[in-house]
Amino acid sequence: MGIGKTFAEVLAKLIGPDGRDNLQQLDTDIAADHAVLKDCETQRTWLKSQMSAAELDNDLETAEKIDEEVRRLDRLERGAKARLPVLEQRRKTALDIKRTEAITAAIEQNRAAYLAVRATLISLAAANAEAIKLAERLRAEFGERDAAVHFPRAAFVGIPLPDLVDLWLRDMNAQFGSVAEPASPQLKPVAAPSGPTARAVPMVSNGNRSVSLADVAPIVPKSKRRPLPKPVEGGVRITLLRGGVELPGGASSVAGDVVTVEADVASSLLRSGAADRTEIANVD
Repeated sequence: MGIGKTFAEVLAKLIGPDGRDNLQQLDTDIAADHAVLKDCETQRTWLKSQMSAAELDNDLETAEKIDEEVRRLDRLERGAKARLPVLEQRRKTALDIKRTEAITAAIEQNRAAYLAVRATLISLAAANAEAIKLAERLRAEFGERDAAVHFPRAAFVGIPLPDLVDLWLRDMNAQFGSVAEPASPQLKPVAAPSGPTARAVPMVSNGNRSVSLADVAPIVPKSKRRPLPKPVEGGVRITLLRGGVELPGGASSVAGDVVTVEADVASSLLRSGAADRTEIANVD
């Protein structure tokens, strides 16, 4: 079998079922040809030493055998050197095709992610627009002060990154109640005490019917708040839109609080949606 025919068979084996070069087979054949070149070099060094000995002994028969073996190594070496550039070029082409296909698939994945985000943002923008319209109507109908106290801002203000959305959801859950949480359990009525030590429960009238004081929920005293910070001269006057915001001096806000704070503090609260700027003319 000649060298050309052998190489043709090598190339035929490279074609996979999909009609493309098989990268694994290419790597195997390239490694084999490199091994042939290394083996030829090793054997040529050994044969050279043997030829020197044969010449010293004037052993013509051995010298002819060594010459034949050297010619065989030459053929193997020429074949390997002829195949390697072709195989390596085909390997490079196969890798380029594989990379192009991977990039094409990644482009489609990236486009699908964009379309999902696009649809979500369009929906968010529409919902935000409705929430803003509602907030404007409520302010016009009930006034700035009552709107600030009773109607937390429902629109999402900011970049919809996961951390910011999580903060917004926690704040909205505090204002509106968590939609994921079950409804609060109903309190069972407390039974009137019985037995010899039982005392009569007073009854009061509201003008229409008598009500037992046992059915009236006790008044829970409110904890004393820290005083709001003193107005800052030259500061910015804002209305807090939600409770639990820490103010300068350690006070915790209640929705509807009006304070005058440093410009940087006001800017931070306005950007986060925790407050609205308040015009002095609109404050009693």
